[in-house]
Amino acid sequence: MEDFKELRLIIDELTGLLEKQSFYDCAQDLLDNADLDHRYSFVFFDLENFKIFNANYGYEKGDELLAIIGKIIKDSFKGQLISRFSGDHFVVFTDSSNIIPNIKIIRDKIRLVQKNVNIELKAGIYNCDGSDKDVIRCCDRARIACISIKKKYDAEYKIYDDELGGSLQKKQDILDGLDEALELKYIQVYYQPIIRAFTGKICGWEALVRWVDPLNGIIYPNEFIPVLEEYRLIPKIDAYVMEEVFSKYNDQMMKKRETVPISINLSRIDFEVMDLVAFIDEKMAKYSCPKDMFHFEITESALMENPQFILEQITRLRENGYKVWMDDFGSGYSSLNLLKNYQFDLVKIDMDFLSNFENTDNGKIILRHIVSMIKNLNMHTLVEGVETEEQYEFLRSIGCEMIQGYLIGRPLPYLEGLRKILKDGRIVERASERFFYDKLGEIDVLKQNPLQNTSNQPMENPLPLAIGIVTDGKWKFVYTNAGVRELVASFGYKTIEEVENTLSTEGNRGWPQNSLFSEICAHSKEKGRSEGMDFIQGGKIINMRVRHIIEDKREKKDAYLISVRSLSRVLTTNNDAKISAISNNIFSHYECVDLYGIQEDYFENIYLHDSRLHIDFKNKGARQVLQEVSERLVHPEDKERFLTYMNLSTVEERIESERGESMLEFYRILDVNGEYRWKGITLSIMHLENFDAVLGYIREASSEMVRFMEEIMESWRENGGKK
Repeated sequence: MEDFKELRLIIDELTGLLEKQSFYDCAQDLLDNADLDHRYSFVFFDLENFKIFNANYGYEKGDELLAIIGKIIKDSFKGQLISRFSGDHFVVFTDSSNIIPNIKIIRDKIRLVQKNVNIELKAGIYNCDGSDKDVIRCCDRARIACISIKKKYDAEYKIYDDELGGSLQKKQDILDGLDEALELKYIQVYYQPIIRAFTGKICGWEALVRWVDPLNGIIYPNEFIPVLEEYRLIPKIDAYVMEEVFSKYNDQMMKKRETVPISINLSRIDFEVMDLVAFIDEKMAKYSCPKDMFHFEITESALMENPQFILEQITRLRENGYKVWMDDFGSGYSSLNLLKNYQFDLVKIDMDFLSNFENTDNGKIILRHIVSMIKNLNMHTLVEGVETEEQYEFLRSIGCEMIQGYLIGRPLPYLEGLRKILKDGRIVERASERFFYDKLGEIDVLKQNPLQNTSNQPMENPLPLAIGIVTDGKWKFVYTNAGVRELVASFGYKTIEEVENTLSTEGNRGWPQNSLFSEICAHSKEKGRSEGMDFIQGGKIINMRVRHIIEDKREKKDAYLISVRSLSRVLTTNNDAKISAISNNIFSHYECVDLYGIQEDYFENIYLHDSRLHIDFKNKGARQVLQEVSERLVHPEDKERFLTYMNLSTVEERIESERGESMLEFYRILDVNGEYRWKGITLSIMHLENFDAVLGYIREASSEMVRFMEEIMESWRENGGKK
């Protein structure tokens, strides 16, 4: 290449290469003076995944890498015209020889300096034929060739050809026809339904754009949206869509039709070329739209460009009362970092996780952990691209809140789409239901124990769990996992509907615990905490815990989270029918059975008929439990005697002195109504594998024993509290 001393050249400070305009000037001069038989080529380089490098290592390290890559390209194309156009884009104007070998050399050298991020060098090549004299058009064609192989990991370079030339013409047609399409409403808004997984009701729409040209037919979004984003014209489309959506909502409200929230897609460029928040505020006021009826989706990839600026804009939107969704989660490489740094109201999980769903469990494993993780970050979940009943049922089973895809409905004009879903038997969710079900959707059903308000790790075989809604005494389970269904089947119930009927029938005698279960639910609601009960069913000790989630006073509706598990593992593992029958009979006579370590400060509750009969014993040792029981449950006149009786330092010696190797005494202890009742406490020794323990049984005293104990206490008081 010749010297260009006569031109005023501007050099890129970071790489020492030509700046874009200087490159254009020099290349144009070369083309203008080139021999017709001399072949030149333009090579456009793009560093795919470079933004991820910046996110992982910072912009300073990113600049250092750009400078190194600039030197690698310069060394490979010695004496040729080279420019850093912008960001991670480089362009070379060169003789048309050794281009492909040089690209391979550059790729190999970049691999040595890219650290742990797989930076893919893509190259687009345009070979001039001697008649091309417009440098900008030549660079554009090389760039088009490069763009055509983005995300194609088996393609290193692409040479511009006639087929790509057709794409260039199509691009120009899109740019030329945009304003007319907007003016004549060739750009149309279609709506795709979103359903609530728990209920199957329509809980939202996504507004999607279609370009329906009367002459050329449909131009699909994947054809025109990238073009408009490339030329920063996408805000025209997005502003148009918002105006159409807000107007449609206003129209539906005026006609008093039931409506659900609508989500609208935004581009990063919208934030950059307009005051988007102010625009939305203005249009919402114009059409009298409430803020909670619209959600704004931002794709994962959009967050990688100028992330600090986008973060500030998302914060502005949310501070102004709008909900912001993250779209296409999992389609890129930095999703977890984005979830760590941004706060969204909902994460929309990419449909690619559902690919090959029937043939491998990999997608299922990833999805269940993603849903659990997102919920633990206090965000809602939606999976798009659902096409089969099997996919839908799996997503319900892992607690995904919302579902979107062709199984539910395709994008259609609003009224056509509404008629279609109603014809399919779908019901539109009422506004009064929305908050109620949003609250239920926050539950992570994959936690080890979702009844506790603590952070637990999701497990592959979670606690048997159900979510039940009771309306005017009638139960409906909107969620049951496999563990619950297996357990209730072992009780003789063929379907969950039979369980609902049993719980919903007032005074039902089919389940003796029905009345107590209702009391436990009411107590959980009153106290705002989980409550529990134990009972015998089919020869098994069953523990049931209940936590009230939310109340809808207008609908007289309450939601409960319920776990049911068998505690039979605390008995001998090889129980036969006879032992089961005996243990059934024994435990049913007691309200509480506890295990206290003698040498070790160990405590375990084995059986508890009603959680209100005990203290909160979680993470407490035996001696602390006994002290708190005496302070909170035992009658003041009986506390000293109770602590002496339950003294674990002397209990073994006292029990061994008894003939029957157990002992029994009576104390006044609070019942569930806050009244003191005489109860007998039986203690016996158990020699376990690693330590000795005391087994304590509590049951209410008989009427005769109550009279006897009251006579003793009366005599005790008459003697001034002396024996």
